Amino acid sequence: MMMRTYVTAIAWALSLAAPAAATTAVYLEASADVTLNLSGVTVDDGDLAIDDLVDPIARLSFPGIVSPADLDAHAIDVDGNDLISLDVTVVVGQVGGGTLTARPADAIRRIGVQYELAFDASAAGVPPGANLDALFAFEDDLFLSFDVSLALGGGVVAHDEDVLRWDGSQLSLYRDTSATGIDPAADLDALHFVTGTGALVASFDTSGAVDGFNYDDDDLLAFDPGTLSWSLSFEGSARDAAWQAGDLDAATPGFDLDEDGVMDREDLCPRFADPGQLDTDGNGIGDECECGDQNGDGTVNVEDILAINEVIFELQPEQPLCDTNDDGLCNVADILGANAKIFGASAHCSRYPTPVFP
Repeated sequence: MMMRTYVTAIAWALSLAAPAAATTAVYLEASADVTLNLSGVTVDDGDLAIDDLVDPIARLSFPGIVSPADLDAHAIDVDGNDLISLDVTVVVGQVGGGTLTARPADAIRRIGVQYELAFDASAAGVPPGANLDALFAFEDDLFLSFDVSLALGGGVVAHDEDVLRWDGSQLSLYRDTSATGIDPAADLDALHFVTGTGALVASFDTSGAVDGFNYDDDDLLAFDPGTLSWSLSFEGSARDAAWQAGDLDAATPGFDLDEDGVMDREDLCPRFADPGQLDTDGNGIGDECECGDQNGDGTVNVEDILAINEVIFELQPEQPLCDTNDDGLCNVADILGANAKIFGASAHCSRYPTPVFP
């Protein structure tokens, strides 16, 4: 059975058909608003379908979540924990003991077989009756969408097709999808951001058309902030005809931006093809994108400072990783950058650029 992990065969298998665009999902964890039989696997509307688009679909059920609860928002936090929201009030086991009551506008974090509150809607000022139906986590912030319009103060109103940001203390309007060509009558059902490109990946509760193509409620669309255009990221019915019977209302897609067969979430060099994934110094950055490593030994140390100095005086050729500040040069600034990296600072170059998030 396929395990819930990112496998290196995904991108290779897809590449046999055609090269994948940067916003084409090559992995998906998703839920529909009805029970579906996906390639022989029954997935309840409270479950996640785990699909690497190569192996048979697997099902993930959440402890303590039973029918009629519909899983209508899902995300994964920085620690790899599932964040979910349900369309009905549920009482589940609480981390540390006792029970936790989660309402439709709340988000809860799964820790083993228990839960803790990740987003308290009432404390955030969300009125009763609202339902949280899209969710994404980035560092300490949550990005959300609700099924009703919310007045945020100062005359700002967030509609059900909009993305809001919760920074731990207040909600703010983050993205108005109707301004990008989406029908204002649509309800945003699922959202995700591709942190390497800034692209917004979303699903809506109705069929529609945008930027010259048609989409359905079981599809994922991707909005590219560079081209200001939408494209199709995942087509549900093309993967399995059963998706047509449901509305994809929770989704966490996966991507392989550099198309090296290693999913971005696991990739030590997510923006530079590196199928070998060698990491000599064990710092979580692959040798092939260790910015500042002028001598190519997989780590940045005093020897690299000396090597960069020799490049400046034309005593040795510049290597692709000499750059530490992503200015395309190898100069005195990179000596300073390498020194800073030795003491724990970040260094970014063309092979390991600063993560993009709009």
